[in-house]
Amino acid sequence: MNVAGAIALPRKPEKLSDSQRSALLKLLADDDPLVYRTVRKKIISYGPDTIPWLREHRLSDDPALRRRSQEIVNHFGRQTADTSFLGFILQHGEELDIEEGSWLLARTQFPDLNVEAYRALLDFYAVELKERIDLAREPKEILSRMNAYLFQELGFRGNEKNYSDPDIAF
Repeated sequence: MNVAGAIALPRKPEKLSDSQRSALLKLLADDDPLVYRTVRKKIISYGPDTIPWLREHRLSDDPALRRRSQEIVNHFGRQTADTSFLGFILQHGEELDIEEGSWLLARTQFPDLNVEAYRALLDFYAVELKERIDLAREPKEILSRMNAYLFQELGFRGNEKNYSDPDIAF
């Protein structure tokens, strides 16, 4: 007997029929958390092939079905984003493009992030800021103008964590 015959490899579940999909969707909206977790696990076991038919229900009239369908679609999106980010880190080592890495990292939590829109917005900010700064000035004045633009005009702000708190682990 060969090794492949001795090892039981997990099989990909068969394709779902329309009636099976319908039943799973009905159960996905069930109020019982145990039913939801069981159905979620079952749907996820079918892999990313479930995404197209789940996406249809992200606009459902049923809030639970809408939220839970989106959650499962996001699960697969985050999984794909995690793999992309890890591949990027492993491939580039210390010589990585920080902007590209930042977008890939952001997608691990927000898989539907419209990177191109945010990139265009940041480029717009950079052009506006460049027009306001005289690079011949003292670094302190340049930084002051940058801070005024970012924090006063655009309203950027830091998070609310108190980093001097000894209980916060880095």
